[in-house]
Amino acid sequence: MNSIQSDQKQLFPWANLNNLDLTLPGGIAAGITIYKTEQSYLKFTGSSKFFQNTDPQEIEKKLCNFKNKDFLLKFKLIILFPIFEEIVFRGLFRQNQIDANIVDCEKEALPLKVQRIFVNSGIFAAIHCDFRHSLISKIRIIPPIFFSGVIFNGLMEITENIAAPILGHSISNLLSYKKITRKIT
Repeated sequence: MNSIQSDQKQLFPWANLNNLDLTLPGGIAAGITIYKTEQSYLKFTGSSKFFQNTDPQEIEKKLCNFKNKDFLLKFKLIILFPIFEEIVFRGLFRQNQIDANIVDCEKEALPLKVQRIFVNSGIFAAIHCDFRHSLISKIRIIPPIFFSGVIFNGLMEITENIAAPILGHSISNLLSYKKITRKIT
């Protein structure tokens, strides 16, 4: 009986309470780091002639149109979207990639792990592109989102706990929201 139970694989191994000592500080540090890096990158590219007059992301346009700072939009941006995106990308999609990479051994090979993180982060960045915008706008927004994906994947590698990237994603979105709404008021 014990051998049967030990052979069964946990359905959602990333949905656990492991490494809680790393989850909170890791999530907070990641969220702040991503926000600061993204702001520096956007400031740098904004001063470039190549990226002048590029469209902001659609969510930024929506925030600018809501003078009353719509509660539902805030809830989706800061709570709902990070939970959904992290469960999909760092939970389900990541686990599917790991399962595909582990064939005969118990451990994922390093080159496959790096490839998995880059593919996961690339798809994460691609879904954040607004395809109605110009190619230059897309080129400008993809690197910081790709970087975010790499950081969130790194948090999952370290903590094996989905709460860490959710927290980092939420903090990053919260700080971005505060900066955008400060421009409005």
